[in-house]
Amino acid sequence: MSFDDLPVFDVEQLVGVLESDDTAVLRSFYELFLKQLNELQQALSSPHQPMVIADLQMLAHKFKSSAKAVGAMRLGQQMEALEAICSQPQPVGVESQIGALRRTVEASRAALHAWLVAHPV
Repeated sequence: MSFDDLPVFDVEQLVGVLESDDTAVLRSFYELFLKQLNELQQALSSPHQPMVIADLQMLAHKFKSSAKAVGAMRLGQQMEALEAICSQPQPVGVESQIGALRRTVEASRAALHAWLVAHPV
């Protein structure tokens, strides 16, 4: 299975984790995650400050679980893959993985924003 086979955003994931489909509760989680995505996007696209492998590994670890919990399944799997790459003695493929992550972060942001717009409080 490739990353593209995974959903960008699956609302049912968070509904299952929380055992609730209360729109206000879901919105609070999604709004917080959207802020985190903005921080992630900034960290991944900061050309003036190249990240060291240890920083990338920590960033990937931080985001993989929260992404999966809220239903950003593709992002969660890509973060897991980046964490694994960074744990290697000689990491290979970091730049291509970051490129894929940038695209997925943007797609995740768009999907979350669309859900938020469609589900006002």
